[in-house]
Amino acid sequence: MHPILVFYPKGTKKDGNTPTILFISTNPSPYDKTAQLFVPFMETFYGAVALATIPTHGSSANPPTEMTLQNLDSAINYLIENKYTRSTQLTVATGASGLSALLATSINQNPKKYGAVIFVHTERDLDSTRFGNDKASIEHYLKISPIHNVNLPTDTKVQYPAIFIADNGHSNTMKYVAELQYKLGSSTQQTNPILAMFHMPNIPMDPSISMISTRQLTVLQHKVKTLNFWLC
Repeated sequence: MHPILVFYPKGTKKDGNTPTILFISTNPSPYDKTAQLFVPFMETFYGAVALATIPTHGSSANPPTEMTLQNLDSAINYLIENKYTRSTQLTVATGASGLSALLATSINQNPKKYGAVIFVHTERDLDSTRFGNDKASIEHYLKISPIHNVNLPTDTKVQYPAIFIADNGHSNTMKYVAELQYKLGSSTQQTNPILAMFHMPNIPMDPSISMISTRQLTVLQHKVKTLNFWLC
């Protein structure tokens, strides 16, 4: 597990109540630039920002492994155990394809670890043509596929976190959104919002995020604080 960089305003109390964004990346090099993007969040909402590197050990499109899942868990546990935040105040965000599959798999396995999740311009499916189409490979990847393992938690007090997806319309992303809607959308148990925004491929992602309607932001404000903080 690589070191975690945690930024927070002076005077922040480590009592587990601080809204926190955990940004996970496969590459530690853009840390300085990434941290600057969160300065308004920290100054305005007294939130904390954590930057963590989770290597995928090969192509960034590699499927999740036990090691990468453990690394993600370790990053989350570190923030909670050291009283930076708690699960309901934690937003995890990524823009890396390999890590979005990892994050989606982790949500399926233990959704109550997250308050909110943000996927930006990423794919979430595990393509058998990319990872092997023999019977053993298919059976293995079906067990961890982000799409094939979306299910309403059996514990009626547990639900999926608020989810925001910004993408230019990858077919795999469409399938993931459709599965979330099909499995969770009509359940009264799922009260956290699940929002997806698709844009034209020739429109840069950052400006498109800023065009989210006031209505959508209002919904997010009432459902989970940390998610709308990221988008403002």
